[in-house]
Amino acid sequence: MSLQSGLIAWWSLQENNGLRMSHNSLNNLVPQTAVTGIDGIVTPYASHFNSASSHRLSLPNNNDLKMGDIDFSFCFWASVDSTSGPRTILSKFTSQTVREYSIFTLGSRTGGRIEFNLYNNAGTIFGQVATPASSWDMADRSWKFGYAAHDSQANKSLVSINAGEIYTANTTDVPTSSVTPTFYVGNNSGSNSFWNGNINGIGIWKRLLTQTEIN
Repeated sequence: MSLQSGLIAWWSLQENNGLRMSHNSLNNLVPQTAVTGIDGIVTPYASHFNSASSHRLSLPNNNDLKMGDIDFSFCFWASVDSTSGPRTILSKFTSQTVREYSIFTLGSRTGGRIEFNLYNNAGTIFGQVATPASSWDMADRSWKFGYAAHDSQANKSLVSINAGEIYTANTTDVPTSSVTPTFYVGNNSGSNSFWNGNINGIGIWKRLLTQTEIN
């Protein structure tokens, strides 16, 4: 199967300023502050986010980014400049009651990890899954590859780091499809848990990726 199959958006985030273009120019990300550029791992350049300057990218809700109770996947490359969390990589999250999904790091220094949360129509967390504590050394500035997904047939949420073991949790509810939160890169709700570091490449698919594709 081609990686183009089911692909909703791919952002290389290689632009040094201005819009971050999606692969088909249909879901371009708008900088809310002056997100800058830095050397990348997927492309020559990546986007650099400074939490002290509230750096973030955003896109209004649309049907491409709205998931509901279907299979969907995210992947990304990121590196961190901060030794504390939480720090949001991506989210569709406007408030505690208007939110759909979020991926972020938690912990500090050697206790860091990635967590993936889903939210129901009331904004309540369910299907919360994380890699083990210490799976992301927050003092390590190297690039990490993350994968998160929702398996609607098995009723599970999934997350992994660096194409390693996929950790799962049972989903006890259905992902919301009735609210319209804003999509963010580097933040949630426009005011909390800003990413402090670099992101180079984010992909969203409305299907599960195979282990070969993750690798």
